[in-house]
Amino acid sequence: ALPNTVGIEIFGGDRNQIGDNVVSGNEHSGVQLSPLGVDHMMLNVSSFDKALPYYRAVYGPATEGKRDANGRVWITLAKNTRLGLQPVKNGAAPTIEHFAIKVRPYDRPALMKRLADVGARVVPSADEPDVVRFLDNNGLMVELRVAQ
Repeated sequence: ALPNTVGIEIFGGDRNQIGDNVVSGNEHSGVQLSPLGVDHMMLNVSSFDKALPYYRAVYGPATEGKRDANGRVWITLAKNTRLGLQPVKNGAAPTIEHFAIKVRPYDRPALMKRLADVGARVVPSADEPDVVRFLDNNGLMVELRVAQ
């Protein structure tokens, strides 16, 4: 792998690996995703009282943003990569809720067809209609966001 690259396997198997300027699926799928990096990871934390001192110590207090309208706290890292922190619901265990990949513009209808072809479950994103959300074959929530 090249330094400073992210290998992302979304569709499973070597032929279906999506990487920088690598066509996903087979040559006839019509889907090309060019990942540019991680946009963010949303972390469900046990509490802000426990999580915020830790993340301040690791990344520095200057990286911490204000709480957004949904009560989440955002930590901004290098290259505009962010960590979102939100409290777990109903005493659940802390988890990575989802991760989002920044990509170059792509053919959305072709991607939606490809996701259906490989059995991915697309998750509605009415709150962010420009985002494609889906569950991968491990049940992990993935978001694709066109880089701004």
